[in-house]
Amino acid sequence: PIFKGHRQTPEDIETERMIQEIMCLGETIIPYEKREILSEFLSDHLVQLQGQNLVVTEEGRPFLRNIAYAFDHRAHKNSKTGFSRTI
Repeated sequence: PIFKGHRQTPEDIETERMIQEIMCLGETIIPYEKREILSEFLSDHLVQLQGQNLVVTEEGRPFLRNIAYAFDHRAHKNSKTGFSRTI
């Protein structure tokens, strides 16, 4: 084959944006429907919602990977992919 890869859906592109911003900036704009994912992180004071922004707190910085993983719908579907687990 000349090209190897896959086509990204709009949802894939949005997920990629959110994960990159969380990992690099510690904050991102999240759609309202994705906020249900955050209840545990909010109750543990690892993230804060400021309007449409999700902001990772200082306490949440060590858990950036866990927070970003919560938004990755493909990783949840393919849980046996062999990627390293978070604590």
